[in-house]
Formats: sequence, structure tokens, C-alpha cells
Amino acid sequence: MPLFDPDPQQRAALEHARGTLLLTGGPGSGKTATLVERFARLVEAGADPERVVLFTLSRDGARTVREAILARLARSLPDIPALTFHSFALRVLGASYASLAYPEPPRLLTAPEQYGRVADLLSAEDPSLWPSLGRYLGLRRLRREVADFVLRAQERLLDPPAAEARALERDREDLTEVARFYGRYLDVTQAANEVDFAGLLMQALFVVAREGAGMDQVLVDDFQDVTPAGSGIVRALAERAESTTIAADPDGHVFSFRGGTLEPLAAVIEDADVHRVSLEGSHRLPGQLRALCRELSEERRTDDLQVDGWRFAQPAQEADAVARALLREHMDGAVPWGRMAVIVRRYGDYLPVLRRSFQHHGVPYLAVGEASAIASEAAVRPVVTLLRFALHPDRREELVEELLVSPVGALHPHDVRALRRAAKTAKPAASVLAVVEEPPSSLPEELRTRLAGIVALVDEAADRAARLAPDEVFQWLWERLPYLSGLVEEAEGSGEANRHLDAVDAFAASLARFAERRPGAPILDYLDAVEQVEFGADPFTPAVERTPEAVRVLTAHGAHGKEFDVAFVVGTLNASGRSGRSSAWPSPARPASCSPRARPATRAGPARRRGSSRRDVGGIRPCRRRRRSPTRRPSTGGLSWMRRSARRFGWRRWPPWPPARPVPRPGGTPRPGRRDRPCIRTAGRPRTAGCPTWTTAACSTCSTPNSGSTTRPARPSGWGRSCTR
Repeated sequence: MPLFDPDPQQRAALEHARGTLLLTGGPGSGKTATLVERFARLVEAGADPERVVLFTLSRDGARTVREAILARLARSLPDIPALTFHSFALRVLGASYASLAYPEPPRLLTAPEQYGRVADLLSAEDPSLWPSLGRYLGLRRLRREVADFVLRAQERLLDPPAAEARALERDREDLTEVARFYGRYLDVTQAANEVDFAGLLMQALFVVAREGAGMDQVLVDDFQDVTPAGSGIVRALAERAESTTIAADPDGHVFSFRGGTLEPLAAVIEDADVHRVSLEGSHRLPGQLRALCRELSEERRTDDLQVDGWRFAQPAQEADAVARALLREHMDGAVPWGRMAVIVRRYGDYLPVLRRSFQHHGVPYLAVGEASAIASEAAVRPVVTLLRFALHPDRREELVEELLVSPVGALHPHDVRALRRAAKTAKPAASVLAVVEEPPSSLPEELRTRLAGIVALVDEAADRAARLAPDEVFQWLWERLPYLSGLVEEAEGSGEANRHLDAVDAFAASLARFAERRPGAPILDYLDAVEQVEFGADPFTPAVERTPEAVRVLTAHGAHGKEFDVAFVVGTLNASGRSGRSSAWPSPARPASCSPRARPATRAGPARRRGSSRRDVGGIRPCRRRRRSPTRRPSTGGLSWMRRSARRFGWRRWPPWPPARPVPRPGGTPRPGRRDRPCIRTAGRPRTAGCPTWTTAACSTCSTPNSGSTTRPARPSGWGRSCTR
């Protein structure tokens, strides 16, 4: 690893001895590198590495920092506490659970499990306890809002009485009901020896504030997106630590939807005892791109900055151009696939378009954090359908046809239609499930034999799932199903089959992780947890990406903290740039309404906050690359939508696009405009308004028709066909 050469500002941060230091800077200014170097120098100076903690916001960030520290020190260490706040809190709670009245270390609920717990409790609630929201208790939207409420309230360190008091202050009966449910939710999870992610931080803060955590040096990265609970942990550790170094980008706050807020950073800035160091410049961005990022964050626009952008009529054309540009960068520029990225506002309708183009051009890609579970992969779904059919007898009627036509059942759709006819003609009329379980003699012998085999497979799967661990059930399916063994044979010569086999392997790994995390839990619990995944990836899928050498397709939020050699920003003028999520009712657990500094709500306030958030997210996109960052803009919606987008990002005028250049055809002259070509109906005279659009083309000089050719709808000036003479 090359030696770290600090500039004067970074040197001041590295030499900080006691107290709290605030290190601020923009993207690429070297904040994370300074923290890594400070960690390494503290260890080299004799500090115990287990008493130095470095906080990051994500697991990927923590893994990257640990690898950088090991490369910098060039030796092994017993432990490198480069952790997320949740990882640190889990360690604290595992060591001090008895002081919090837990009989044993509590089980951590994943996000889908927490949502499922809230949904189950709401379905069992007495509607009389909800005068204003009782009729909505069965709605999925309300359940998701309530699940988000209990998380955000804990992240803001609000206990149920405080949340209820805040709702009463705002004269909100509906939120008062939710706050009371919040107290019942905490009682149920405490009794079940469970804790969710937000409660984990809140409980760890109580322990750290009371007992400490034995950390002498504290380092924090990306403090601008920390939650109040995370800020409380840092504050409690700093009271007992020798020094605390906080790195933040005041203009880079983008994770408010996760509970992050700028309030902790504002409190640190207002503290007169905090030392301050500001990093200027950028080690990643050239001056032009750095100026663009600054203007996006400061909501202003200068006249001397021009954005190099490409426009397309359709997203499909844009995706095709991006795929060809990626190939060119890889072949001509020798850029590894894994060092390139495509950044979108959110996946939405753009991901299928990009996927088709990348597969057509042979570009390996990986959608990072795609909101689809491993269990929904095309190769895994037949296995999951079999297990659901076997373990949910009450759902067999809705799953039977899906199982029959899947690769596991392997029935032809014609056979399924025959089963439907047999069900309708039965006396009395029966269901398809009843026909499958007891096939009538009118069906062909071969079909009845295959149905008997499917029924025997289902019965055996139900029996083994009740007796074996989840990973052992999958091992039996792997040996029993010809479909899975066929995937291995197909994968020897097919890239698509290899991807299917990777998905099956990931599913097996997720089952193994589930079995380790939940000893004794049946595979039915895994399926129930996976079915709750409506807003994220499978919680039991390993975090390590399976395809390192592939182009990363990720959202602007997902690009935060990452660096690539080449990055393509797509869909900046498309409707995918709009935020489609809205709330049926404001939550007091959100920063806008829960902050003691919150201003009175106005009609323009939410729109202003959304616009500011989009500008911050837009500033992330061009700041993720080192070499090139072309911006692709499909012109869907016309110039009016372009002007609206420009105003939304704070630009008073849109940069002019370069004029179109004539592209002559080889061996010919540019075609004149459609109005300049003579019409055969008017004997060579210029075309009039009454001329039909589709007519035989003629030479503009001699009026001789070009035999066999037909004019097309209007094209841009400069394209043409030479005369046949």
C-alpha cells in the first residue's frame, strides 16, 4: 500500500491528542483515509487496537476500512474494531444483557421479522383501542408506517410516554394511538427476549452511558448521517475516551429515510470546545466536476459551468448506449468490470431495461442491494414453491398450478388444462387440487403416474421438513430433485445457467446461515420470514457479493462512500428521478416533526425538503468516479420536463446542448429537408402542405423518382440518399 502523504490539514488531524476534533470535507477530500491513518498511527504508538474503535455507517464500509488498516500496518491484529453502530451495540448487549433484565442474550430481529412482528400484533389488536385507525388495522400501508414508527422513535431515544406526550402536544389522536401501541410492542419483544435494530442501539446506549465500553480512542466516519441513538453512543464514549475524531461532510446528508439527521452534527459544530479542521480540495475529482458537486449541494448555478450530457429519446436507447460504452471502456481502456458502475436514482423501471441491454451485449453486471429476495430468483422459486405447498396445507389450492408447471412438477400446460376439465366435469364439481390428489380414471395413465409421483414428493418433503434442519432439508432436495442436478449439467456451457446455479448456491448458503442463527428453528420459519421481504433483500443472504468482476448497478444512495474508475449516471431527466413514496400521515418519529427545533408545518415545507434531498442525492452521483462520469439523460417528457428538472436541482438555466452535426452517408450527399424535396404528384414542384407524408422519393435536382424507395417520416436535416442517376 502506498505511503500516506498528508497535507497540512490532514497532518493537524493526525496530531490531535486530546478532546474532540471535527474533520469536515467534501467527497474525495480524504476524510476516511485520514481516519485509517490515525487508527494505524495510534496502534504504532502503542495503543491497544481493541480499545480503539472506528464507526462506519455500513458493513461494506467497515470491511473496506478493516482491509485498509491491515494493509497499512502490514501485520495481523487480534481484532480491528472497525464496526457499524449496530455491530458495536450487539457486542455491548451480548456482554451486558443481564443488567438489562434479559435472561440470555436477546435475539436480534431482522427488518422483515420486525415488520412481521408488528403485523401480527396489529392483526390481534382490539379495534376499540384505535378509535381513529381501527378500521385500517388490516391495511399493509398502515402496518408499514407503524413498523417504521417504532423504529424511528427508538432511534430518536423516545420511550412510549415521551412519544405519546409529543403526539398529544400536536393534538393528533391517530398518532397517540400508535404511540400507545409502541409501548405494547416493546413489552411483547422484551418478554420474547427479542430486540430490533433500533432497540439494539437504544439498549446499548443505556449500558455505555452507565458502565462505559473501555474505548480510549473513538473515530467516526460520515457523522452527517448518524441517528440520534448513534450520536448518543459517540457522546457517551467520548466522555471517557482520551480523544474523539469525527469526520463529516455537511453537504452530504442523504440518509434521512433511515433515521439519519443533521442535528447531531449541528450540535457538534455549535460546541465551542470542539477543535475543527476543514479539508479543502479533492483527491478524487477534477476541478470541473468538483464545482458541479458544490453547486448541486449549494443550490446555485453559475454561467461558466457546462455539463457534458447525452440525451436519448427512450430509456432503451440510453441503456444500449451505456452498455456499448462499458464495452469500449473495458476493451480499449482496460478498465476492469468491477471498477465501473452505473448509477440510477432508484431501480424502478430502469433496472429491467439495463438488464436486457447488458445481457444482449454480454456485459457482466450485479444489481447491488436489489430489492428482491434470493427466494424470488427464477432458479430458486420452484424449490420454494414446493416447500410452501408442502408446509402450508391451507394454501395448496392457490399454489397447486404453479407447482405443476414449475420445473419440479414438470407438467405441460396442456396437462394442466386437462386437469381443469376433469375438475369441471367431475360429479360433483371438484377443484384442481382434489383431482391431483385423487386422479380420476378418465385421465391418461402416464399423467396419473406423474401426479402420484408429485404427491409422494410433497408428502416426503413435509415429513423431512418437520424432522430435519433447514440446510439438511435442502441437501435432501439437492439429491432428490432431477431439476437441480440438471442445473449442474446445463451450467457447463451456458452463462445464464451459471447465474441460475449461483442463485441456488446463494439460497443454500442463506439456509445454512439461518440454521446457525436460529438453532432448532424449522424451515417453515425461514419461509415465513422470507415472505415478509417486501422492501429489501433476503435478510439471511451473506453480505459478501458473489460476483466481484461485474459492473455495479446501484442507486445514488448505494453509491455513497464508494469509488469507481468509471461511472455512468443514467435517468437524470426521467420520471425515475422523482420520489414516489409518500406518507398517508406524518410520523412524529421522523426528523421533520420529532425534532425539538422543528418549524411549524407549511404546505411548501415537504416539497422544499424533497427538493433539497434530491439535490443532495444528485450531488452523490458525479462524485463517485475517478476518471470519467458521463451523464445520460433520456428526453422523456420534452423540454418542459427538462426545465422543471433543472429548476428542481437549483439550476436557473439548462446548459445548451451542442448543435447537431450532419452525418453524410458514404458515397453520397446529405439529404435535403423533407420540405425541400419535390413531390411526384406536383410534377417536380416543391412539396405543399396538402402533400401526403408517404410518397415516392425523388431527386431534388432532376425530379427523377428513386424507384422502389419510399420516403420516411421527417428526419433531422443532414441525412439523405443519393440520386439513382
